[in-house]
Amino acid sequence: MLFNSALFIFYFFPIVCLVYFLLRVRNFWLILTSAAFYFCAEPGMGFVVLIATILFNFSMAKKIEHEGPSRRLWLIFILSFNALLLIYFKYTNFLLVGVLGRSSGFNILAPLGISFFTFQLISYQFDIYDGKFNSEKNLGRFTVYVMFFAHLVAGPVVRYIEISKQLPESKGIDWDGVYLGFERIIRGLFKKVLIADVLAKPVDELYNLPILHMSPLQAWLAAGLFTLQIYFDFSGYSDIAIGIAKIFKFTFPENFNRPFLAKNLKEFWQRWHISLSTWLRDYLFIKLATVWRHLGTAGLGLALFITFAISGLWHGAAWTFVVWGLYHGILYGLEAVWLKKYLDKTPALFQHAYLVLIVMIGFIFFRQVDLSSAMGQIGRLIDLGEFRPSDRTWNDLKFDNYVWFTSLLALIWAFYPQNIPWPRWPVAKSILHLVLFILCLCEIISSTHRAFIYFQF
Repeated sequence: MLFNSALFIFYFFPIVCLVYFLLRVRNFWLILTSAAFYFCAEPGMGFVVLIATILFNFSMAKKIEHEGPSRRLWLIFILSFNALLLIYFKYTNFLLVGVLGRSSGFNILAPLGISFFTFQLISYQFDIYDGKFNSEKNLGRFTVYVMFFAHLVAGPVVRYIEISKQLPESKGIDWDGVYLGFERIIRGLFKKVLIADVLAKPVDELYNLPILHMSPLQAWLAAGLFTLQIYFDFSGYSDIAIGIAKIFKFTFPENFNRPFLAKNLKEFWQRWHISLSTWLRDYLFIKLATVWRHLGTAGLGLALFITFAISGLWHGAAWTFVVWGLYHGILYGLEAVWLKKYLDKTPALFQHAYLVLIVMIGFIFFRQVDLSSAMGQIGRLIDLGEFRPSDRTWNDLKFDNYVWFTSLLALIWAFYPQNIPWPRWPVAKSILHLVLFILCLCEIISSTHRAFIYFQF
């Protein structure tokens, strides 16, 4: 079940909201509906894995809560269980085929959202060990934390400490929160349905072109349009998730902060997929850098290298994602030790252009099917001396005026230097959101909905 599907919008979500507002035992209702939401997508082993993982982490967390000689060993055991579960389901085939070179792997399907809820549970165990809070004693509250349908499948990666005070049963209805939540949901739907999905059609057609037949102009256009598509797709999902949470009195962390206004990669990763980048910083990079602090700069470099490699692997079990992560890690390191001091001396416009260029080229690895195709497209970007027309003309690719208008809107929205100035007059603001919602519904009803890109992770 997708947030942008008619089933969710017309049936599931209205029923969940209506019954939630009428009930006193609200956490039980959220658990029941979240289980139904997940079971629709993962009716078999995936659902069993999710439930087993929740029960295991809930029961084992108390082992590391109190001081004792075995506390560290219990932490290692719990973290190993979570990590190995993720590795088995998501990376076994990659290790067998991509690393060991076997002709085929096993028919193992990763449970939906396993990357997200595994990282949530790892942060939960680390924070208990570090003394930030005590383990949750109420299984219902803990299950809501892990299983709440708003973030279960594709984030944000919510930490327990961020919503622990919101987990106890709450009474009444926060109508301001409901209003703001629905506004955020509508803006997220608009980003997904009327921008990202419109851009997806030409992106798919461009990336289906044989590399040898892709002109430099088409290579640049494919890279640029996909960069916009993935931003509006994922930030749209995050807006919907944050809006849903707001209706149920939960405050989720922001996941995007106008990332294309960054001037360097460090700033970009402070603005892009914030819940993941801060997770990697706090639970991987800092801990590795602390362990290897005796190595000095080399230890920091090694921690950075491993962090970005795991960031790439987290996104997908393929060499393209590994290279994407290492690409960012290497450039991030170069900026830190050498390049940034020269960038800071250049005009701000040049710094923005530099950032957008390297991010856009990096996303070629993210989108292409394999490394050879990615390198081939990058080669076409710089092959400006010869224009090789595609076997398919621009008309065949259906780049109509609607696509160009949507691309222009996406560019303005992505690079606007401030938050979009929504009307301040409440009536005008409500009317505008109602119109946007109706437009989204018309598109959802009249076309086949697309899954969010980050659902695959």
